Amino acid sequence: MIYLIKFDHNGRRSETFVKEEKTPEQVQELLNDGFLEISETEYQLLIGNIDGQEYVRTSSGKFEPYVPPAPTQDEINLQIQQRITGDIQDYLDNPVAYALLSNSEFVIMLRQSKSLEALERLYGLSKPQLEFLRNASEGHGIIKMGNSVLPFPNLEPKDSDVYQLITTKPGERKKQE
Repeated sequence: MIYLIKFDHNGRRSETFVKEEKTPEQVQELLNDGFLEISETEYQLLIGNIDGQEYVRTSSGKFEPYVPPAPTQDEINLQIQQRITGDIQDYLDNPVAYALLSNSEFVIMLRQSKSLEALERLYGLSKPQLEFLRNASEGHGIIKMGNSVLPFPNLEPKDSDVYQLITTKPGERKKQE
């Protein structure tokens, strides 16, 4: 089988057609539009079916393993913020994450605005404990250790080194030197 593939400026596959499914006129139009004929073996290499790695086409026409660019500091900060502030329900919908959370002997829970029912089912929290989480002030939460559930205050001065380590607000973190 022969594939007609268009590569973007980074050498990644952007559009793909099976040549045999096109008329000769359509094939010529695609070739004129920058598509290239790629063999079945090369196609399987590109999509990772040969060694499990995605490949790109270099400017010389060779196929090399795709190396994603390193994330920018802004992208890293956004990922951290999304993980920290993510809704617990997003994790509970994933069977692996649910198993990890349900088997954890030590959990720190901070203020939650939704999915409190999920926490109630997962950790057996009482109604007063759920209400505490719903209305927890900054720096307050609940620690679950084994079968023990304890409310905690953790009021660190914002200019302390400890605060810089534990804050869940990436915008408040000082730049590392």
